[in-house]
Amino acid sequence: GTAFRWGDGTALVMARAGEYKMCWCQEGRACSAPHNFILEIGTVVVSSPIGGQTFKCYIYELCSFSHLLGINLRDGDLVRIMDQCAGSEGFGTSCTAPQFCELDGSRPSEPGTLSGWLGKRKQKNTLSIAFGADELQTPHGVYRLCWCAAGWGVGGP
Repeated sequence: GTAFRWGDGTALVMARAGEYKMCWCQEGRACSAPHNFILEIGTVVVSSPIGGQTFKCYIYELCSFSHLLGINLRDGDLVRIMDQCAGSEGFGTSCTAPQFCELDGSRPSEPGTLSGWLGKRKQKNTLSIAFGADELQTPHGVYRLCWCAAGWGVGGP
């Protein structure tokens, strides 16, 4: 096989978790038009939690949940309660340093556990998440649960 990197290698994949067909467009064609990608050359699996899940935590209480559903979730993945996740539209302009849409009293979860990930190419699984032994002090509200894969950013973007 051949390795391929989209863009400069630092762009986030914004597709939902799942398996997608990878199609090829011949050099010299109008490859900006989807109908010119005529040959299916394989598949790619996007690993992440499945969107649209809802969890409840309460201020000044311990916060944990045991069924974050996704594709290829792994022990060590982290989540954080935020106003806006880094991959969402407008993050770069509305979420600036030093807080980047981090909520007062928020902190990353402890590394996720009990994923049961078997190293398969595509595995639907769940992850247990806890925010530690201290009570949650994030202000009352409806927020986003943002995910970071175990090891992401270590020795890379």
